[in-house]
Amino acid sequence: MRYVALLRGINVGGTNKVPMARLKEVFQAVGHTDVRTYINSGNVMFESPRRHAGPLSQDLEAAFETEFGFPARVLVLPGSTIEQIAAALPGDWARDERSSCNVLYLLPERASPAALEEFRFDPEYEEACYCDGRFCRALIGPTSVAARCTS
Repeated sequence: MRYVALLRGINVGGTNKVPMARLKEVFQAVGHTDVRTYINSGNVMFESPRRHAGPLSQDLEAAFETEFGFPARVLVLPGSTIEQIAAALPGDWARDERSSCNVLYLLPERASPAALEEFRFDPEYEEACYCDGRFCRALIGPTSVAARCTS
C-alpha cells in the first residue's frame, strides 16, 4: 500500500537537520520499499505491506529518534487519502500570481473543527475550513472570499 509520511519540525530554520538520503535509509531499514523524499521537507512517499497508518507512525517515530537522536512527530496517511483531499479542494483554490492554497494536516489528537479557532486567518484575504482532519486555507484576494468550505 502506498503511504505519505509527513515529518514535523525537521530542517526548519537550520535546526533539526536531517539529510534526506539518511531519512530514506531509515524508512528502508524498517522494511518499507520504493521510498522517495520530496525536496528537503521531511515529506516521504513509500510502499508498505501494512494496512494501518497509526502503527506505522509510531514505528517510524521510534526509528527516527534512534537514528537522529531527537524526536519528530510523523503523520502517515494513505496515498489515496492525499488524492481525495486534493480532489475535494474547491476548483478555484490554486497557486497563481495572486493566490495560493495550503493544506495543513493535523495530528490525530488535534483533528477537530475546533482547530479552526487555533489558526489565525484574515477573512478579508483568506478562506479557511476544516475538512476531515485537515485545516485547509486559501490566501485569496478580498473580492474572492466566499463560503465555499464544506466538510
